[in-house]
Amino acid sequence: MRSFEDGRIKLHTLHTGLRARREHSSLFLDGGYAAIDAGPHAVAFERTLGEKRLVCVVPRLMRRRTGGRVAWPLGDVWEDDRLVLRSGGTFSNAFTGERHEGSELHLSRVFATFPVAWLVT
Repeated sequence: MRSFEDGRIKLHTLHTGLRARREHSSLFLDGGYAAIDAGPHAVAFERTLGEKRLVCVVPRLMRRRTGGRVAWPLGDVWEDDRLVLRSGGTFSNAFTGERHEGSELHLSRVFATFPVAWLVT
């Protein structure tokens, strides 16, 4: 995250996203879509197909969220903001490998180390 100017973060995001899309192609091609309310500073949606799920969460209006105090909206800047899902599960973040469980996910944990999350069951 410290060397974002060199493009490695962008490359990691593209590579990981394309790999996840290939590994879960039926979810992207045939899965259902539903928007998820993530509050004023994040955008989220869910793709579902049978037992497979992918929840995508990304920050928005980052400067408003951080007040310009930090470069990235990670960890504690999310305070008590949460993402409430229709049903719980055990998710793995495709970008970080971090695991999350439940139907109510704290954004401070979802965005603990990386500012984009694809949570896959």
